[in-house]
Amino acid sequence: MELVGTGKHRVINPVSDPRVVRAIQALDRNSRGSLEIAARNGYHFYDALILVAAIEADCDILYTEDMQHGQSIGPITIHNPFLNI
Repeated sequence: MELVGTGKHRVINPVSDPRVVRAIQALDRNSRGSLEIAARNGYHFYDALILVAAIEADCDILYTEDMQHGQSIGPITIHNPFLNI
């Protein structure tokens, strides 16, 4: 996972770089799923990894101030609990 975090800062689009793709193919399912969510929705890898974990845990709502309030990703709806404070 550190490869992905570092790679995103050194390669403009790491998901399209064949060197990164080959390295990622060896990663587990959650890491690959988070890369797909990150590429599709513009989230950082580690934020997307949280989303994948929430999806795997059958959550409906993810409470966070770091993602777009109201956005749905798969079965998850993102909710910012601090939005109206």
